[in-house]
Amino acid sequence: MQRFIILSFVALSLTSCHDQAPPDSKATSAPLTTASPKAPASDTAAVNQTVRAFFAWYGQAIAADQTTEFQPRFVADAQGRMTLDMSRYFANLRRLHFSEALLQQEAKSYQPCIDNLLRIPYARRDSLLDDVSDYEDMDCAFFDSYRWTRTMDAYQGIRLERTKLTSDSARVWARPFEYYPDNEPAERYYFWEGYLNVRLTRRAGTWEIDAIQTKRL
Repeated sequence: MQRFIILSFVALSLTSCHDQAPPDSKATSAPLTTASPKAPASDTAAVNQTVRAFFAWYGQAIAADQTTEFQPRFVADAQGRMTLDMSRYFANLRRLHFSEALLQQEAKSYQPCIDNLLRIPYARRDSLLDDVSDYEDMDCAFFDSYRWTRTMDAYQGIRLERTKLTSDSARVWARPFEYYPDNEPAERYYFWEGYLNVRLTRRAGTWEIDAIQTKRL
């Protein structure tokens, strides 16, 4: 049974960090699932759906270039200085079941950028920050890489390779892929070499994402 999502994104060119999927049943095989005797199938389904829902939204937002949906945006504060507005970004992450601990960690990671931006009048942003290197010097070049995949590559879907549950914690190994519908069937899926390792915890009956890490093969 097919266990991955094909998202209707614009196809991108193949890069060196992807490899061709073999022309066999592996591309549509069900993920390996291991669960403790106390973990019912409904828990596995809920965990997998939480992971799928986030990466479906994230991939679609990237493909549509909706940057204000999936990363902070530069704004002016009450004194006319530059700062970051993370309200929309964080609202989306909460809606997609990111834990409060992960949100706090995410907010903390942007604090050096916020502190540095206070030196910049928003009205002079374009003249003082006219190159990516200027943002890098201020720890503000977060827009130069997609936060939750650690690349600048878009993807068309993910395949869940493995789901492991233990009581109220879970871990999911997901592998993004690019999809080229005009290619021959055996050449349509290009899977990334690395995995996304997603950790979740069940809190008050809801599975929440605690961490997303990239793992190379």
